[in-house]
Amino acid sequence: AHVDHGKSTLADRLLEHTGAVPKGGRKQYLDRLPVERARGITVKAQSVTLLHECPVTHETYLLNLIDTPGHADFSFEVARSLVACDGALLLVDATQGVQAQTIATFFLALENDLATLPVANKIDAPNADVYATREQMVAAFGMDIPEIICDDDEDFDSPTHTEKEHRGENGGGAKYAVPDDSTDMTVAVQKTKARVSDNPHFLLRASAKTGFGVENVLAAVVRHVPSPVGKDRASATDDTKIAPRCRLLDCHYDPYRGAVSTVQVVDGVLRIGDRVVSVATGAVSEILELGFMTPEPLRTKELRGGHVGFLVTSNRDVRSATVGDTLFVAPRNAKFVVERDTDLEEDDSSESDVVTITPLPGLKSAKPMVFQGVFPSSADQFETLRAAIEKLTLNDSSVVYHPETSAALGPGFRCGFLGLLHADVFHQRLKEELGVDVVATAPNVPYRVDYGDGPLSERTKKQSPSSDEESHELSRWRVVSSPSSFDQERLRRGGVGGVQEPVVDATIVCASDVVGGVVELCVERRGEQLEHSHLGAKRVLLRYRLPLAEMASDFSDALKSRTSGYATFDYEEAGWRDADVVKLDVLVNGVVVDALSTLTHRSGAVRKGRLVTKKLRDVLPRQLFEVAVQASVNGSIVARETVSAMRKNVIAKCYGGDVSRKKKLLSRQKEGKKKMRKIGNVDVPLEAFAGLLGGNQGR
Repeated sequence: AHVDHGKSTLADRLLEHTGAVPKGGRKQYLDRLPVERARGITVKAQSVTLLHECPVTHETYLLNLIDTPGHADFSFEVARSLVACDGALLLVDATQGVQAQTIATFFLALENDLATLPVANKIDAPNADVYATREQMVAAFGMDIPEIICDDDEDFDSPTHTEKEHRGENGGGAKYAVPDDSTDMTVAVQKTKARVSDNPHFLLRASAKTGFGVENVLAAVVRHVPSPVGKDRASATDDTKIAPRCRLLDCHYDPYRGAVSTVQVVDGVLRIGDRVVSVATGAVSEILELGFMTPEPLRTKELRGGHVGFLVTSNRDVRSATVGDTLFVAPRNAKFVVERDTDLEEDDSSESDVVTITPLPGLKSAKPMVFQGVFPSSADQFETLRAAIEKLTLNDSSVVYHPETSAALGPGFRCGFLGLLHADVFHQRLKEELGVDVVATAPNVPYRVDYGDGPLSERTKKQSPSSDEESHELSRWRVVSSPSSFDQERLRRGGVGGVQEPVVDATIVCASDVVGGVVELCVERRGEQLEHSHLGAKRVLLRYRLPLAEMASDFSDALKSRTSGYATFDYEEAGWRDADVVKLDVLVNGVVVDALSTLTHRSGAVRKGRLVTKKLRDVLPRQLFEVAVQASVNGSIVARETVSAMRKNVIAKCYGGDVSRKKKLLSRQKEGKKKMRKIGNVDVPLEAFAGLLGGNQGR
């Protein structure tokens, strides 16, 4: 669901209803990270195993639940979770309706061919409108949601009443058998028995706050979500021909046990003492510990097909665990061959004692949208920072990093994130969980550069490329993620080269009366309109193709400012397009500070240069001489600010006398400061870099 639609609260009610946690306990129980508790958002997808006694079928079921984040910056967590699931609850706030991330999540679940059950949450709110929510879901998703409203004393599938018949006289919200008072609501929950419809797209009405409708949600999950498909080794006639396989869903670092992996067993049985082999790395290790998350760790001796639990092996190297990897148990009395992209040899596959291991479908690697330089607060903490990043990326595999050296900040790393919030959360986790203070540079997006001075460019310029040359056309583009890697002088000399910037397709859902301000904002950010449609009578869906550099700055803040905070947006990558990109250098006392350099579009270079120099003027400490803070593009100064010098009152001792004496003292002071400016050196403090972290200097 979208942010703040009640996913974690509904997970709490499901945990309480199945007896996994006592009622009235800690709120947002599955939000365990300190950053999640502090910010009030879900950052990390958490899985939990539940035992549910269904009152409809009178049988006990084992359910594997995953609570996912809602923000677009953590979409990789949602995608990773959907690969492991057989069904999904599409949660929609009945007071807000369908929003941008709701649309993106639905189509992601549709791509994975999951059973999708729509749920209208917060129906106990005074301004809840389930009828309008249903209309929006039908318009946005094309789901076959029946127009049925049933009270507690009616049959669940009875078509005698429709939503239109239950609407108020003035066309207000629909009337339901849900008491307004929360105490009466709790009583109603206890008296209501579970009912389930034959239509999987029947709109389930629930209140995660009070627990109303949770029993119906669980009954629908049992009825419409299929069971995991796999082979159980215990039921096979020939044990040697079935190699147990599992998918590595998640991993985190434990200081005492090393890498603790969350796995989904697909085939066979995992037992303590088995030797597991990684398809990605080929590493072999022994299983030391198995168990379920219920939600607290519960150790067990084995995990069977369909189970989701944690696994600890004898391999303590955190770099050996890859999210999405396939782990299998090596057969003891037979050879095994891992099936790769190429076909197996006929003589190997025909042998009777060879077991073929087919890797499970993996996860699409996350593509970074924003890059930042991350440096330790002091140079002697570089190795500490390296170890901390390795441990944290074990739990957040969407972050990519490689070493980088800055003349101003020393050795560090260039890290790629999925967004600014993702980067901010990563820095906070480094400090809170691993105790490492870092300094981050201004965020940049990757660009593709063709310098135009290679033989391939000359050949493609003189003749039309063939199919082979078209495949080489992409190889001439070089991806630049750091301003220090961008050679603007070489690009200017090449003549026939160019620069391309990444673009995204942004989906914006807002009220119809603020469309004008949203369209104006998108045009200012060099956007191209793709779609303009209506979701019901009062909501509008807009799709724009925007440069990623504009999205990665203050677009979200500007959008909420123009829509009073009610517009929502989501985005997905949409390739590259040509752009006039320049390198903006920042000079302090005539010396370029490489850590403050950025890549930007030429149309916004002057504006960004003025903002950066103005901010640095307020941050830099005053010296005994004037310090010039300048921003330059191609050697031309586009903005300048001056940090005034600290000066002694040299004429304080002159109580009278000729004015020439005062002028002589002031002139001597001026000459001294001019000499100091030539030989003086200005150190940029760490606060200057930390202040530019958010990139939200306004537009």
